[in-house]
Amino acid sequence: MPVIDPAIIGDVPEPGTPEYASWAAQDRRETILVTSWLFLSLATIIVALRIYTRIGIYKYLLADDYWTLAATLCGFVSASLSTVAIQNGVGRHFATLSMTQRENVIFWMTIAFVPAGFFSGLPKVAVVALLSRLMKPARWLKWTLWVVVVWSVASLAVFMFLQFARCTPTQSMWNFDIQGECMPRGPIIAYAIYANVFSAFINVVLAVYPAIVLARMQMSLKRKVGLTAALGIGAIAGIIAVYKASLIPESLGSNDFSYDGAALILWTAIEGCTMMIATSMPILAPLIDMMLNSRSRARLVTPRTEAYADLKDESHEMGIRSSRTSESQVDMLQRGDSNKEDRGLGISPRLVAGPGQIICTNEVSITFETQPVDPLEAMIHGYTWNR
Repeated sequence: MPVIDPAIIGDVPEPGTPEYASWAAQDRRETILVTSWLFLSLATIIVALRIYTRIGIYKYLLADDYWTLAATLCGFVSASLSTVAIQNGVGRHFATLSMTQRENVIFWMTIAFVPAGFFSGLPKVAVVALLSRLMKPARWLKWTLWVVVVWSVASLAVFMFLQFARCTPTQSMWNFDIQGECMPRGPIIAYAIYANVFSAFINVVLAVYPAIVLARMQMSLKRKVGLTAALGIGAIAGIIAVYKASLIPESLGSNDFSYDGAALILWTAIEGCTMMIATSMPILAPLIDMMLNSRSRARLVTPRTEAYADLKDESHEMGIRSSRTSESQVDMLQRGDSNKEDRGLGISPRLVAGPGQIICTNEVSITFETQPVDPLEAMIHGYTWNR
């Protein structure tokens, strides 16, 4: 028995009536296609600006950039598979589709859920990698953030697995000629709600945490509000995830799967795109700040372009700086009183101290290590420019 019984579509108006004609004409395909690709295009532009900023200022990519690029790839794969599903009937009522279209709808939607899950999960990994570097949380807090994010992504991955493992054999889900045994929908729907609500909770946590840290830092209110907004966009994704979770019972539990499930495709795409924007906007904060304040550069002690140029140094080599005067303390002592004994403490005119003697010198050696500074980290800690 297939997951969706073709003989039980739901409440269908009587064929041949005006109600049936109006019902059969309902179509969500254009809305899903236009909205999904519009959001994905916007998110891709933001990610492209992020990469441009990284390479232009920092000269190389970091871990959070690679996670974001991986999420972008998953977004395009998911959107492409969803487009194929829409071309086969997603967005139209199941009763209006041919048997072949019904099978294709189930197949392509099941396949599209896999990259869609990673599309909404991988940006969380990018956010944690970014916050761990910028905010420098305590060890226990850092590990807590990583554990809950990995748990969230794993929960979404388990849901993807259940999509394929709920029927034996798997092909019976989309091939109505194959008889198979399937799990009840109830437990799968309940688990899907849990995974998405937990994902929403993590989105909010990752947005609130930097706001709390920034509230304790000494910086102008304007910059504090701007950075909090940039780092807190993930809260919007959390709200979207909660709304998407509310659609799961109707979408996954409906026999009119092709029509009711279309909303799930749409909001999954919007959530993933919002998370991509959320993880990329903080990287653009220094660039946006420079653009908005370009008219006031003359008032800056150090031009911002030069200040950011200092961040391009990638050297990790150890160096030694020495500061010397023309004369050492020993030379000056030698010109003075010949007797330099004071309360039994001898001062040696040589650079080798004997028993009960010390060396006086004005030569100081400093060992230091240079490391690249993240532009956003510089902005948060006030490194870039002086007001």
